[in-house]
Amino acid sequence: ITNELNRRELGVALLAHPVMAVRRDLDGDLIEVANEAGPRARRESLMHIEIDRQTDADGGDPGTLDALAAALTRVLAEVRMAVEDWRPMRQACLDAVDDLAPGRAEDFDELTHFLQWLEANHFTFLGHRRYRYLDDAEAAGGLRYEVMPGSALGILRRDEARLFDEGVGGGEAMGRFARGPGRLLIVKTDRRALVHRDGAMDCVIVKTYDSDGRATGEHRFAGLFTSTAYHAMAADVPLLRRRVARVIARAGFDPNGHDGKTLGAILDSYPRDELFQIDDETLFDHAVGILQLLERQRVALFARRDPVGRFASCLVFAPRERFDAALSERFAAILQAAWGGDVLSVTGSGSTNSALVQALYVLRLRAPDAPTPDLAALEGMQQAAPAHQQVARDDQRQPERAQRRDLFPQHEDGERERENDVGLARGPREVCADRLVRPVVAIAAPQEVQTASHRQPENLGPCEREKRPPLAEDRHEQRK
Repeated sequence: ITNELNRRELGVALLAHPVMAVRRDLDGDLIEVANEAGPRARRESLMHIEIDRQTDADGGDPGTLDALAAALTRVLAEVRMAVEDWRPMRQACLDAVDDLAPGRAEDFDELTHFLQWLEANHFTFLGHRRYRYLDDAEAAGGLRYEVMPGSALGILRRDEARLFDEGVGGGEAMGRFARGPGRLLIVKTDRRALVHRDGAMDCVIVKTYDSDGRATGEHRFAGLFTSTAYHAMAADVPLLRRRVARVIARAGFDPNGHDGKTLGAILDSYPRDELFQIDDETLFDHAVGILQLLERQRVALFARRDPVGRFASCLVFAPRERFDAALSERFAAILQAAWGGDVLSVTGSGSTNSALVQALYVLRLRAPDAPTPDLAALEGMQQAAPAHQQVARDDQRQPERAQRRDLFPQHEDGERERENDVGLARGPREVCADRLVRPVVAIAAPQEVQTASHRQPENLGPCEREKRPPLAEDRHEQRK
């Protein structure tokens, strides 16, 4: 309820949420409020909310209250459907393990553990459907998806309910997954959740197999990962633990060494939604790039398109002393122009002790088939930070400069010359930091990965090896 009010930017003056015993007739109409619950009165949760007056006299839209009433009715209907089918949806999640068994592969046990982990209160189930694959040459991807009777649960009970926009849920990308070797896929839906919390819903897609091991269809679970899923260590989450272990093993660092421990911390603090959806190759490029970035303060971008091509996730690092709301808006504008999309959310994460700020920009692309932007289109981000810092520094120094002019007018010309030569009141570290601001960009598109030079030292040429910032293991070897 409060999420819907916030979406409509309606201020709440009072919110009361008592649980009371009430009596109702057979039609559900209220008879009385009882003193206590019993055979004839049951406990119900009530909400009393007061918002700013919405009338013509106050300049409000006369249709606001009607639209609000319709929206709250829709929210309550979805809450009711999700609660009523909560247990059947959890059971469907466990049943999906049996439907995976005929297509048993080496990752079957890990997928089983992941589905059991979801069911154990790590996923808020809001809807479920089971689909059957049918060959159809006229359909996108050559497949048609048929809902199996009786499988629709929760908010997906209604036939008109859709998780994806037209042409996406059964489009080319989904067809590639259906015909490919993958058995489980996690993506964000095009629909925002009305229940639990505001945000795009997650969709966990699990294939089903016949006795011959052929893919026959899929389960689709719609909902949201719970807070415990976000706060758990990656090493304790099925599916993620193996993904992280493969990246660490491929990097070849000593797990007990400086770089090995740092890489593990990077992966554990990586945005959890991204960690659920990203592929191993892209994660490796991003993680090693972030590890190299930590050696120096500079602006960096690590980007990924979701498998269906509707969203772009842009993980931006910037020096903490330069990052504020104004600079974040500049970054958002640059990303929107480059990707041809709209920023849906900006989420900050990472350690507050780090010299770098980490912010995740999620963009909704206006055209799913739009090409991935080239690196040159995103280079404006590295100029935005120094320029923004200089403007902010000038504003902060104006009172100080005025005071110095009043006290020492004879030194005004000399001071101006020094400012023009080396930058206003900047020490050597600040000047060097500006010169080091260079974009480190890794962009991953579905089925295609384009990266900056985040390769292992043995794969670098002599010139590249000289330019690469030394890792801890390299410095140790040099000292020896």
